[in-house]
Amino acid sequence: MACTQVLEHIDDELRAFNELTRILKPSGHLLVTVPHPPAPWPEPAHVREGYRLEDLINLGTRFGVEAIHSDYYLTSSTQKVIHLAHRFREKLPALLPLSELNYSPDERRRQRPYGILFLYRKLLDGSCPSVQEPVLK
Repeated sequence: MACTQVLEHIDDELRAFNELTRILKPSGHLLVTVPHPPAPWPEPAHVREGYRLEDLINLGTRFGVEAIHSDYYLTSSTQKVIHLAHRFREKLPALLPLSELNYSPDERRRQRPYGILFLYRKLLDGSCPSVQEPVLK
């Protein structure tokens, strides 16, 4: 199941996340993408600026899903290329900035990414995972 660019728009994020995990089958996966603060531009439709890694870990722990992977996307350099391509869209061919795919997740995190991607797995018994920070790849 995927929830992409939604949670930051919902006032009651806990209720929304609870519903996502409730309908997820045991051992099922939940992919979440959300903005990662600081926001690079104003987002008036957002009720919160975004989520940090620890926010997403805590959400998962609270609702019985374990964190199994995280990554960052749309780094500041990629955002600049997108804005440039948009500004000169009639003079430049469409560009897909792929350079950030060559970076490690930690390098992407250091480059002020727009968003964070998080993958959870629901525990078989529905119990909450331990509170210790997971090893994320």
